[in-house]
Amino acid sequence: MQDSRLPIELCERVIDFCANEYYLRHRYPTLRACALTCTAWVPRSRCALLYDLRFRTELQVEHFVDIIKEHRDWAEYICILHITPAQALEHGYLAFGSLLHQLKESNVRALTLWLRQLDWRIFPPRYHTVLESFGKDTVRILVISNMIFANAAELVHLVLSLTGLREFHCRLVKFVRASPPVQCARAITQASRKRQKTPSNIHSVSLSSIDDFPPLLEVLGAEVISLFLHYPEASWPWENLCECISSYSNLQYITLSLWVGSTDTKVFLDDAYRYTSFEESARRFLDIMRRLSSCRMHSVALRLAPCLIPLPDEGLLSFSYLSSRLQAIDALFGDVKWLFDTLEPLSRLHTLNLSVLENSIYHDAEWWCQVLRKRLPNAPQVIQVDVEYFHMFIGVGTITQNFGCQSKE
Repeated sequence: MQDSRLPIELCERVIDFCANEYYLRHRYPTLRACALTCTAWVPRSRCALLYDLRFRTELQVEHFVDIIKEHRDWAEYICILHITPAQALEHGYLAFGSLLHQLKESNVRALTLWLRQLDWRIFPPRYHTVLESFGKDTVRILVISNMIFANAAELVHLVLSLTGLREFHCRLVKFVRASPPVQCARAITQASRKRQKTPSNIHSVSLSSIDDFPPLLEVLGAEVISLFLHYPEASWPWENLCECISSYSNLQYITLSLWVGSTDTKVFLDDAYRYTSFEESARRFLDIMRRLSSCRMHSVALRLAPCLIPLPDEGLLSFSYLSSRLQAIDALFGDVKWLFDTLEPLSRLHTLNLSVLENSIYHDAEWWCQVLRKRLPNAPQVIQVDVEYFHMFIGVGTITQNFGCQSKE
């Protein structure tokens, strides 16, 4: 390596790109080859190889456990752990308890745990015991995606098992036994008392595509700083959701993704989604803004998803807000203006971020930002607009444009 014409920093950059599946699909064989290239490439290759681990079969788990038992110092490189069964179209079981035991003995720190496409009803209670045995600095981030639980209380059991959790991301979760919010809250309360632990250190929560969220929000603790709700109007009991948000006294950042369009057009992407009008989206946005109680609010972000309309050409879809842009802004921010001027959590707001999809180059991020500033002249201090340009039909690349402006005060 001493005779190489390339600096080691450039070689390490190449190795980092080899670890990215976006650029290279077969990253594991490539990184193993990098580690065998020369001695100087070993540390970076090993770090890239162990940083993000993905297990799809029990044979992979057993093989890696044997490796870590022989090289316990390698465990310090592990930062992200993905558990996903190999059956792509089924929710199943993948035994990874031995892996958790070995990571605990190896004193792994600051781990991100991804659980995906699992049927948690099949997993024995010992998994909760192993997770509870982890120290406060072990699992910092938990990501749950496309999983099945018996009920909301079972999901809470899993979350409460991780006492050192800082971030919780949950999406595409199905409960076999659905229950009304009152019954769900009662079950969760019993689970909390049984565990006698509250994940009060959770600072960031991201939730989407799941029922019975309000009782789940209640048990996450009062230390939540950042909250992201993805299409909450689809399935959640709205009033309960707003009540939960009002109890977050330390909230600083909130992001809402809402469908917009028109109920009169009866436009559906599929049977699962029905597009609400701007008035309905504005009402929901206003409801949440009214319920904010934290005096530490810093940023509010609103992401608008338009409705899709079939084009004359078969199989192609275009998007539309089914109203003029000025009408949309008046509907969304007309009644909110007085809240920014009078309500204490919003009168001190620093940033409002609006993300929209566009197909007109004449309505760029600067246009949206200036129109919003006319509607909201004093608060917030900064308005930031992100405009993503789509071509005429879905499936073509996008261009993103950003623009920001400050208040005159």
